[in-house]
Amino acid sequence: MTPAYSPAELTLRELGINDPKQIDVEVIAWHLGAKVKYRPLKSCEARIVGRDDRAIISVDNTKTEERQRFSVGHELGHWHHHRGRCLICRSDDIGNVRKGAADPERVADGYAANLLMPWYIFNPFVGSFRSLSLGVLREAKKTFCVSLTAAGLRVIKSNRFPALLVCHTRAGRRWFRQSDQVLERWYVDLQQEQYNS
Repeated sequence: MTPAYSPAELTLRELGINDPKQIDVEVIAWHLGAKVKYRPLKSCEARIVGRDDRAIISVDNTKTEERQRFSVGHELGHWHHHRGRCLICRSDDIGNVRKGAADPERVADGYAANLLMPWYIFNPFVGSFRSLSLGVLREAKKTFCVSLTAAGLRVIKSNRFPALLVCHTRAGRRWFRQSDQVLERWYVDLQQEQYNS
């Protein structure tokens, strides 16, 4: 049985990409009809403007390489899934996990994750480790040229290890993810008032 590939993974397969070092987002964007330009942006980290089968993706050149790559992947996600629609991503939309999976920003995030860390490459990579550690996440970050958070989320989603990833600030828990191997009784349910004593 042939595995089901995501749209981003199908593009990578079409280009013969089978190693993370081959994932050049500018080349992939060009293949999909989009030119990437880097310049300072004030109100967003990236944007795409397109017409017919051509587009220009502008990316904030003051951000890290990992962030720029994710931004290109995210905008390509909009190009694939939302072409012809007028979408405005505000800063509070970024990382807003309260919106559903069908939210255009979450869909574009998923496309970017599949483009930068395709399962057909990522699963064998993560499967080569016997246990999970920060070292594994750092190696994934380096190998796939993504942020540590993105690497952590992908490892969790791979369900290779029973693990939780929690983002917590002084104001309380912002979000958490768990692998399917984590029993419900271990779910994180931290209340902000517990820390206000």
